[in-house]
Amino acid sequence: MIKKDKYIKIYAISAGVFIFITFLATIFSSNSSTAWWGLPGRSEGFIITACYILILFYTILSFRNYTNFKWILVALAFLIVVTTVIGAFQYFGYDLFIHVDFFKRMIMSQEQYQSVGSISGIIEDKTIYGTMFHYNYMGSFSAMMVPLFMTLTLFLRSKKQKLLCGCISICSLFLLFGSSSRAGFIGLMLAVLVGIFIFGKKIVKKWKVTIPILIALAVVVVGFNAMTRGTIFR
Repeated sequence: MIKKDKYIKIYAISAGVFIFITFLATIFSSNSSTAWWGLPGRSEGFIITACYILILFYTILSFRNYTNFKWILVALAFLIVVTTVIGAFQYFGYDLFIHVDFFKRMIMSQEQYQSVGSISGIIEDKTIYGTMFHYNYMGSFSAMMVPLFMTLTLFLRSKKQKLLCGCISICSLFLLFGSSSRAGFIGLMLAVLVGIFIFGKKIVKKWKVTIPILIALAVVVVGFNAMTRGTIFR
């Protein structure tokens, strides 16, 4: 049974308008190849954009209950934990993809590995990019994960789940600050404003949970800023 409600209609109309305007921009573009397919490393043409919309509606229509969404959250949590470990090494100047053979083999073919003696990164030291090629991608990703798991921390009933989601939120925040992505910071600030607008009353009602979380986040941010001699706030 396909879900039908007013929100689905809003999503469908909005996506339809977006993809129609994108299609017009594509067919009238002076560089049709790039408009349709994007560029190497930046697959942002019409075809990929249309695929994003298809994935959006597949997700909306396929996931119907808590168990479905739980597996998405488990996968995201696992990704954040692994990326935090990799990002911590990058942040403290020891990029695993540059210094450890096992990780080199993950990103290089056998021929490349045998012919290349050493490699260097394109991202400066003490900047987290994880496995996402560029720190702006890491910033955008973590800016979405912080409000997601922070919201779960506030509203889940199980103390164990609250603690776990709280830890994942802090990991996401570390990735955000470590990426130094301005786009990520702006995205997080907008998400916080939207969250306050939507959940303001519930946040105040759950002040026993909200205050410890805010204090923990403040300690983490100030601590990282002190460790990096003020680079985070700069």
